[in-house]
Amino acid sequence: YYSVIAYFDSVDGLREGADIEIAGVPVGRVSDISLAPEGQARLEMRISKKVELAEDTIASVAMRGLMGDKVIKLLPDGSPLVIEYGGIL
Repeated sequence: YYSVIAYFDSVDGLREGADIEIAGVPVGRVSDISLAPEGQARLEMRISKKVELAEDTIASVAMRGLMGDKVIKLLPDGSPLVIEYGGIL
């Protein structure tokens, strides 16, 4: 795994350990949720080393299924550049 950081205005209902998915396929987990100095939610995500994230990947908080589990959905947008380990989405 490698770490990637993302910032959100709200992650209401999301918990540490939540799945991270691309096209419904689990590719990692949320490892830490904290408050950034700017007042945003800061997420540290552990992504499988088998997955390279494009630099223009879009991350969003989504609900899965009827039970309402929150997950992070990633949508790569096609950039040939990849996010470095420890990089920011």
